[in-house]
Amino acid sequence: MIKKILIILVFLGLTVGLSKVLAVENAATSNEPIPLVIDDSTSTVSTTVPEVNLQYGARSGLVKAVQQLLKNLGYLPADLEPTEYFGQMTRDAIKQFQKDYGLPATGFWGPMTRLVAKGKILERAAVDNNVNIACIKPLVEKRENDLLAAYNALTDKLKLARETRKNDLLAAWSYQNGEERLKLIKDAWKKYQQAVKTARNEWYFGARKNIWKQFINDAKKCNASIVETEKLEIIEGVPVE
Repeated sequence: MIKKILIILVFLGLTVGLSKVLAVENAATSNEPIPLVIDDSTSTVSTTVPEVNLQYGARSGLVKAVQQLLKNLGYLPADLEPTEYFGQMTRDAIKQFQKDYGLPATGFWGPMTRLVAKGKILERAAVDNNVNIACIKPLVEKRENDLLAAYNALTDKLKLARETRKNDLLAAWSYQNGEERLKLIKDAWKKYQQAVKTARNEWYFGARKNIWKQFINDAKKCNASIVETEKLEIIEGVPVE
């Protein structure tokens, strides 16, 4: 008897699971949005920018946070009452935001859109009338001059790596013996790739990082806020290609 009950329960469980899968597949092949199931208790949420992927059709408390953010940035009406539904109005607002900042206008609340939104929020939070301008302006100039010098040093190293590669490859193609030539060609490319990797690491994790660290420490003496000197300006800190 117990065995029969267990078999029935397993069958019912499989049936329910299968019906959910079929429902999602049917939605994907229709014009209706696929509802996203999001567990708000496990999602990482910033105080201003929800750190979660959202798309048309989603229902979540995080959608309200996105709508409020879009209101604050002027992409939704100020009198709009946020809801938990990601509908057409929200999607259109995100698309317009994406267009304005050079992103693909997909209407999807994804990583790149969140990154730009954070930048806009930081810009608004960066207003600081207490900073000592006479103190910090020379620090900014020094930082930019040091970064430019370090970047020029990087480009010189990359140029040297290319020149060396060219000479090594030409030397390799002077050999008639195919095996010896192939070995020298491989060595030339390997040496070039290692030189480029070393140069970029020295720039990004060495010179550039130290220059910014020194600037942030010095800027504290000028009463500059951490948002203005670190979180806003350091947005430029992406690896050099």
